[in-house]
Amino acid sequence: MRKRLKLHAVDSFYKRFLIGGKNCNIYRLVHCDTKGNKNKWPLVYVIFSFLLQVCLTVFVVLEVFFITNSEKVTQTEELKYSLYILATLGSTYSLLVTLPEIASTIEAYSIFGQIGAIQMIDAIINVFIPLTLVVSGYFVIINETNFINGVLNTAALLFIPEIDDRIPSLLGYDENAVIENYLIKEAKIEYNEYLRLETADEIIGKKFANAHGLGVEFNDYFITNSTEQGRSPQDFALYQPFIVKRNKEGHEIDPSNYITEDCLLRRVEWKFTARNTTKPRVGYLKLVKLTGEVIEINFSSGGEDITLGDLHCLDDGVYMITTFIMSSSILSLRLCGSKNAMDFVTAMEYYSLWAVTARAKTLLWNHKNDYTKRIKHHHSA
Repeated sequence: MRKRLKLHAVDSFYKRFLIGGKNCNIYRLVHCDTKGNKNKWPLVYVIFSFLLQVCLTVFVVLEVFFITNSEKVTQTEELKYSLYILATLGSTYSLLVTLPEIASTIEAYSIFGQIGAIQMIDAIINVFIPLTLVVSGYFVIINETNFINGVLNTAALLFIPEIDDRIPSLLGYDENAVIENYLIKEAKIEYNEYLRLETADEIIGKKFANAHGLGVEFNDYFITNSTEQGRSPQDFALYQPFIVKRNKEGHEIDPSNYITEDCLLRRVEWKFTARNTTKPRVGYLKLVKLTGEVIEINFSSGGEDITLGDLHCLDDGVYMITTFIMSSSILSLRLCGSKNAMDFVTAMEYYSLWAVTARAKTLLWNHKNDYTKRIKHHHSA
């Protein structure tokens, strides 16, 4: 399972993570450039950047010890309080920059799937050094002797963690070419592994030892008939996440450019209007969100002469509305989803469909844990 997820990320998400997400520092780029190559000369850049950033950080820490052991510098009250404000703002900004870097370092490790020398250096530079500078830099700033030194040292402290991010552009690295070459090499390695397997049974046994190893389960569900054909932007045909909320009228279903917790459903029930037609309409719709909130749309309860058919449902999964058109009934309804939360998230990343908010990811993670507990309880019973 770990191998499968790694390959999915390498095949699609990895390039978007490094290039599109601006997470390509000199350490990750050199890792891609030298993996599988005999020529390791780009490692010189890694060593240079590492030594420079560590050296600058050590000097900052030593300055803190020097200040602690030396005589107290005389400061005016105006300078003292101004430096406290500057140090607080500078450290807060450093922390805001550091937190995404820590997240990207963890994500990079999950993609590489191993801990090597470059990955260790990457973690030291992008996790431990920024946190060290946040703390030590605060004490350096509050003990400055004048305003301009405080400003200059604040700017210098903010610059140190960014050195490894700036070096690739300074060296003229073609980041896209390096990443694409890395992806090709990884794909060839995986292909050669398959060629070494003798039979289809061995492929199934070695590569997909469990049911989850057979791929990412992700489907479209056409509740109403829809014609699949090329469309121009002028048609305004929406295929995107829809937010489901409750309002005074009972429901609010609006398109969104990214997936929020209000898009995620765990159960969908519907009834078609009892008409003999090739384009059935939905007269009743019940949506149960992952949060537990229930929203019902019932056109037959409004005094209109609408007869409903049998009840249909999708349940025990993670779903999301991607097409929704409503008039006196629901004219067009399409959903997408998976039977489990992890397949849903993997599909979003693998196919680069839509971004998922942090709160939505947390909700999916909790849903995955609940689903795992139910499965274990069912098997134990």
